[in-house]
Amino acid sequence: LKQVPDWVMHRYHIPSFRAAIAAGAAAVMGNSGSSDHSRILCTVPTPQLPPGATGSVNKIPGHANYHLLVEILRNELNFTGLFVSDYADVGKLFRIGYAKSWHEAVKIAMDVELDVTMVLYVRQLSVTQILTFSTDTEEFAPSLLDLVNSGQVSEERLDRSVRRILELKDRLGYDLQIKLDF
Repeated sequence: LKQVPDWVMHRYHIPSFRAAIAAGAAAVMGNSGSSDHSRILCTVPTPQLPPGATGSVNKIPGHANYHLLVEILRNELNFTGLFVSDYADVGKLFRIGYAKSWHEAVKIAMDVELDVTMVLYVRQLSVTQILTFSTDTEEFAPSLLDLVNSGQVSEERLDRSVRRILELKDRLGYDLQIKLDF
């Protein structure tokens, strides 16, 4: 879809998210490159597709879409659970050319309140995959640290994600040995 008007989102796509949130959904996970538009809020293009191709909404990849993830899911639908990236999708923002650098990809992820990102574990990959994706494990944490140290991502922003993660662990019955005071 090239352009998805808000009325289409609210009539056809958002009701399923509203129902899931009302039923207690604990997390929303992004999906990379899906053409299944029932999951349109959380899809991003595949590496070989340009921004705006199947999987993005109004030419904005799902992991970069502030309007959908923050304004609609967080603010309008009052979703308080986790946003989780699909496998290597923050890096995909850079690889498809939506972000100009790893730093920008990580900054975008933080701006849309992504809580958990799955980066690639290189030992599980084939040689071709390693050549394509090896920077994920090497780039994400240093980029985030640089963004925090430079003040582009606040510690309060990180605290929100940590809080949501710990609250979910508590809700699921994990014994949290440390109680953090937020």
